[in-house]
Amino acid sequence: MLKDFNFSREEVHTMEGYEIELKGKYPEHPPSWSDPFTVEVSSKVSMGLVLKSLTSNHRELVEVMAKNQLEGRKEGISMPDLLVVAEDRMIANNLTKLRRLLNELTDHDIVVQRQGHDGSTVYALVAKDPLLRRLAQGEMPCDGEADKDEDDDEAPSSIEWPELARAIYRSLPHLDRENDANRCRRDHNDVGSSFLMRRIQKVASHVTPEPCRGQGKGEVVVTLIAAGNSGHVCAALIDGNTQGRVKVQLLTSRPELFQSLRPKVRFPNGEMQEGLLYRVSRNPAELIPNSDIVLWTGPVTSTKEVFEKLQPYFDARRTCIGTIFAQGLVHVSAQRIFGPHVRFFALRNIPWLCRVVKAGEESAISGAKSAIGVMTCNLSEEWVKRELEPLFVVQKCGKREPTLELLPDFCPVVFNPANQIIHPARYWAMFRNWRGVPLSKEEEPPEWLYRDMDETAGQVLVVLDEELQALKDAYYQATGAEGCHHVIPLATRLLEQYGDQIADQSTMAKMVGTNKAYSMARTPVLRTMQGVMPHPNHRVVTDDIGWGLCVLVSIAERLQDFGVQTPTTMMRMLIEWHQKIMKKEYLYNGRLRGRDCAELVLLGPGDELSMVAKGVESESGGDWISKADGQASEPRYGNP
Repeated sequence: MLKDFNFSREEVHTMEGYEIELKGKYPEHPPSWSDPFTVEVSSKVSMGLVLKSLTSNHRELVEVMAKNQLEGRKEGISMPDLLVVAEDRMIANNLTKLRRLLNELTDHDIVVQRQGHDGSTVYALVAKDPLLRRLAQGEMPCDGEADKDEDDDEAPSSIEWPELARAIYRSLPHLDRENDANRCRRDHNDVGSSFLMRRIQKVASHVTPEPCRGQGKGEVVVTLIAAGNSGHVCAALIDGNTQGRVKVQLLTSRPELFQSLRPKVRFPNGEMQEGLLYRVSRNPAELIPNSDIVLWTGPVTSTKEVFEKLQPYFDARRTCIGTIFAQGLVHVSAQRIFGPHVRFFALRNIPWLCRVVKAGEESAISGAKSAIGVMTCNLSEEWVKRELEPLFVVQKCGKREPTLELLPDFCPVVFNPANQIIHPARYWAMFRNWRGVPLSKEEEPPEWLYRDMDETAGQVLVVLDEELQALKDAYYQATGAEGCHHVIPLATRLLEQYGDQIADQSTMAKMVGTNKAYSMARTPVLRTMQGVMPHPNHRVVTDDIGWGLCVLVSIAERLQDFGVQTPTTMMRMLIEWHQKIMKKEYLYNGRLRGRDCAELVLLGPGDELSMVAKGVESESGGDWISKADGQASEPRYGNP
């Protein structure tokens, strides 16, 4: 209201509590509307009419919720608990159906959604105990049944209630103002001067966090998914980096490891930072619905499956989602699963090289990058700097890094000269003499994945980088995508990101092999009594073939359809070699037509080249018919 009037305002108070004032106004007890767990319905007649017009599943769900509230859970019931009961009563057999029933009940003001004591989202019926008892017995409210709160204050008749109510709603921009303004007028005409108190109560019960709010003021809830190396580091960094403003939740299959809720991270200079976990669970229904930001920290190869599992619990109006490391067409996967309007972000590189020291308790950062590129869908640069960058920075080593740089499109991720070319070259070189049987002790590859990379791997890596740069240049010539300007040769990128951590810069192999930030990664192997073999299911293999080289070759094949030839000889050789140890079939007769291509996200025949840079273009509802009209107008030849 203060924004709408030219008031001069000064706040003066005694700093004393409100107990004396409250007792003076309500000597016996406070009115029921001041109880956050008391809700009220303005018209029992309308509830009865609405329930009669809905399905038996709606009515049975109301009965279940009424029993729950009468049994002492006045604040309401969480979605997971309600789903268990709904499945037992055969009201709804999955979360999507249950959510649909609740949405209809919420739209009709029969059910409200709010935050419970533990911070979870709960649902409650808008009814008092006498009506709850009737609903719990399966009975509908009677016509004319009324139950006005005896403690409701009558407001002075001189106040224009609809105008005052509209002022309240203007301060809550996430509500539907137009519909609420109409409801204000209707309630004023029907109910009279008790409108404001009931209306304020109703507003309070409906308040939900602003979608992906991140305004730098109120609390923000970040849910980390997967408790791997980078998940442990994020769990230890975020609370301290944001002075507790960001509440951290962790979705993991091993919540028992995080009983202390105080994970620590050790920095290269020996200093430690302690985090705080707000909640840890293996159930996505408990964490995802109340999240403002969801951060996937697991392997690239599992991204598609994880997104599909999260989708039933994901509210795109409230939550944005991203990956701490992106590769391939991950943005296309996110748009296909969550919709073209999803707010999505992807970091080009993991902010630091890190490892778990003790699961659930301690991790270590061995090298932080100075700057990281980030790509987004429907998120601004200002949001990235304000809300995302603070989550990852290391501040106890004399620098505040990494910084995040917003890039113009997803080309820097798709053509990233990083893991997708480094790992295949190194892994092939270490196991190139493997013939299907365990290697003896003398033939074992080095213990460390990057240290002392040999020149054979280095030369293969040089060729891979040349092919990637040529492919990127061809794509730029075909599309003009600006992000291609940010795809620099691998040697240049290593010097920019790790400069002072590289001891020998004489060759590609030496640059990788003497990089201090790379020094702690071990070579993934399968160890048997007879010796070691390559690990076919490790992310070094699965991520960088299926979501790396295969994606690059799919782009080359699509360019070829337009008459643009690009060399991918080394890429195809490494796919062929790796798919044999993986027991997969991606390349068939030299083309990406193998039986296992369906599990990947590739650029296929008919896909627009622009998907690489921008993803799936969002279309309005009428675009398909416009396209059909245009095609119908084209001249036909022959007599079909």
